[in-house]
Amino acid sequence: MNTEAIKADPQAEASLRKLLEKLDGELVRAEHDQIREHFMKTMRWEYVERPPLRLLFQERLQTLDEKSSNTYPICEAVKDPAKMMINELWYGRASTMGWLEVRDSQPLQVRANMGIGLCASTFGGQIGVLENNPPWVEPLTKDTSKAADAVRKALDEHDIDDAVNRGWIPKAGQFYSYFKNIIAEYPNVEKCVAVAIPDLQGPFDTAAAIWGSDILLALYTEEELTNRFMKTVAKTQVRLHDHFRQWVGRELLPKGYSHQHGLMVRGNILIRCDSNLMMSPEMYKERVLPFDEYVAKNVGGGSFHSCGKWNHNIPAILESEEFGTIDFGMNQSQYNDIDAHYKVAAKYKKHFNQINTTEEDIISGKVLKKFPTGATLVFSTNGIESAKRLMEAYRNHKV
Repeated sequence: MNTEAIKADPQAEASLRKLLEKLDGELVRAEHDQIREHFMKTMRWEYVERPPLRLLFQERLQTLDEKSSNTYPICEAVKDPAKMMINELWYGRASTMGWLEVRDSQPLQVRANMGIGLCASTFGGQIGVLENNPPWVEPLTKDTSKAADAVRKALDEHDIDDAVNRGWIPKAGQFYSYFKNIIAEYPNVEKCVAVAIPDLQGPFDTAAAIWGSDILLALYTEEELTNRFMKTVAKTQVRLHDHFRQWVGRELLPKGYSHQHGLMVRGNILIRCDSNLMMSPEMYKERVLPFDEYVAKNVGGGSFHSCGKWNHNIPAILESEEFGTIDFGMNQSQYNDIDAHYKVAAKYKKHFNQINTTEEDIISGKVLKKFPTGATLVFSTNGIESAKRLMEAYRNHKV
């Protein structure tokens, strides 16, 4: 266990406080309560004038002064909570400062964005970080012939209750303590910007990161071991979810909803399983889905995420009682037959998150006929002014 106290860089904290002061002076709780209520009504398939629209842009925002820096490299941000929070506020899907410019449908939020390896690190998975690349996980061994033995050893040594003291979890906890403490000094920020749970991935994707790509073969050749592995990961994920709730609480939301990917989902967790697209419906439904459902059920409900083209496994998620939202990832939904799946989603009242639309459909209002409710829309623009123009046009249409 790494108990070394993490301290924020003084210069970074000074820049962070300037951002928080600006937000504290401009955010209005009633406006952001309304945005969150808009999301929840959409997720429940109730009538809304128009579904939430999130507009993304790559253009860098102006700094507050000549000395302040927009962002820090990821390799620095994962070591410093002030730098991490600055990154969260300045850019990406959770860009709160970007919302001030565009004022779209985004529910404001920050999280300790430490990549995909938090849960994996409790099993001994080493997290790698290089410059501004997202953190990754190194398999326990590069010798594929020894992977099964390495996993057995890791499982034998793993203590689910003690997982909160292993890997990057203590560091993430310190980040969350810092987030909560500094936000509490800015009342309007505290009432408008949620602190969201970190990415805990899902049972199979975590197991795959630790085992390596040969785990797909091991599903056939090591059935007992892979089942034991995913079951242990699932229980650990539940333990970590409960652990992080001490800092994030209800995330400014009523029971049954949470923030993820700069948006909102139903339930308390977003389970990731991008690997499902490499599995047949039979394999996924029989061998992997039960562990995804276990996590969702034991944290009080959840949602499901996968990028890529996974048409063949979407029906299983639509039919499952454990998932309220299906999240398709940034710029990924078009790889699937969304129109057909949306009709089925209406039957089950499943919320579709991050559905890509087009500039033409936004301006014309056609997107409202395609997705009148039950779906959250996203579109990547070429800049701030374009985003403003599109949001103004969108507000002129009603279902």
